[in-house]
Amino acid sequence: MSITIVSTDLTRLDWDLPDCPVNLREFRFRRLTRADLPAVKELHDALFPVKYSDAFYEELLNEFHINILAFAPVCKMRSGGSATEDAVELVGIATATWEPVTGIGGCRRWHEGYISTLGVAEGYRQIGLGTFLVRSIVRLLIQFKRVRVVHLHVLVRAPQLCLSAGPEATITPLQVSNEPALRMYAKCGFVRTQYLPDHYHFGGRHHDAYLLTRTCTRDEISALSRVGTGATDQAKDAGWSALCVIL
Repeated sequence: MSITIVSTDLTRLDWDLPDCPVNLREFRFRRLTRADLPAVKELHDALFPVKYSDAFYEELLNEFHINILAFAPVCKMRSGGSATEDAVELVGIATATWEPVTGIGGCRRWHEGYISTLGVAEGYRQIGLGTFLVRSIVRLLIQFKRVRVVHLHVLVRAPQLCLSAGPEATITPLQVSNEPALRMYAKCGFVRTQYLPDHYHFGGRHHDAYLLTRTCTRDEISALSRVGTGATDQAKDAGWSALCVIL
């Protein structure tokens, strides 16, 4: 899988990461910008069988979304033979949105969050990056959007392509268990709350899904809401980026 290499100034994202897992300390995490959209589209196309419209990507930039991009440093050589220090590769993404839950009389009571997409590029899996992104996006939803419940959908069986051997090799689509993803979400506090037959449609057929839900605890809502409410807008902006890397 070839993902666009993004060269960007990451100096402002160099945080002290004492609480970050050791194996992720060379990664950089930040919000989505418009300049990232081509690489984000390429990563989504490589990771997900569902193809998203241009409108979906535009909406990721609005105020009702929170996004975390994960970049890994790569060695990119200059023409003179020396290595550059600003070459990074987009290897993971988490996107989420939220909406208000209204009570009696239309009063806004709290927010529900929804993780729209979450994925990690092949070659960067099984190192805790996906779990890190899930926990980070949930915490950001709680802290800055007063979210009490977070939902997401996950395929019951994940599509994969199998290359048959022989002189006339063919590629055959297979359906394999999606238990690894389900176990990861369970580790992050999500539970299966609904089985949804034919929820997705791609590849000329319907696919079943689970609705997963995480109910945020009173203690974490109280603690994180105090952090978010007590900050100025500038501090919130800085804290948002910091949380992306230290959760």
